[in-house]
Amino acid sequence: MKSSMKKLAVLMSISAIAMFTMVATASAGDDYPKVIRGQYIGTGGGTCVIALCGFDSTNAPIYGISQFDGYSGEAVFTFAPDGTGKVTETNTNVIWPSGGYPNGWAGQHLLSWNFKYKIGHDGLVTITQGPGPVYGTWASGPLNGQPPDQWTGQNRTGTITPDGLTITLTGGLPDVETMSTLKCPLPTMPTVEAQMICSYSAVLTRQY
Repeated sequence: MKSSMKKLAVLMSISAIAMFTMVATASAGDDYPKVIRGQYIGTGGGTCVIALCGFDSTNAPIYGISQFDGYSGEAVFTFAPDGTGKVTETNTNVIWPSGGYPNGWAGQHLLSWNFKYKIGHDGLVTITQGPGPVYGTWASGPLNGQPPDQWTGQNRTGTITPDGLTITLTGGLPDVETMSTLKCPLPTMPTVEAQMICSYSAVLTRQY
């Protein structure tokens, strides 16, 4: 009788532990926001390689014709609960050349773009650019006064904290962005659009 009671007590303890673990796991996944709303202020930066004649299958610039763009700045992300949002950015960019283009330069770049977002398990946030392209206007530097540049394919991944106050954006697979207003300078490829791959990191803090 005592042996049976001990076995029953052990089984009850195991069941209780298993149930607690299941509830804790479910609760951890449920702690994250299902939607994002409000305005977030972000700071961060990154580095981009711009392949003026596009990338090959290994993500190397075709013919080695490229330039590099390092930037830092601040952004305002506005999220709507329907899964959409918009961004405005003010960045300081430093462009340094390679592949036979000797002139480096710097300028202030003002960006705006729309996005759609999703929140996955454990607070994973995926931001997909669109509808419409990214619009960039140079407020200073040698391209100041030129028509806005445009590109597509600018996406972001990251995480949101359970309280919804902080979003960290970084990493992910390399996204190839297409720059419709920048063409390959080779006479044999005049209609080929430039492409860009960027690494980035940013921290967004909710304002309201």
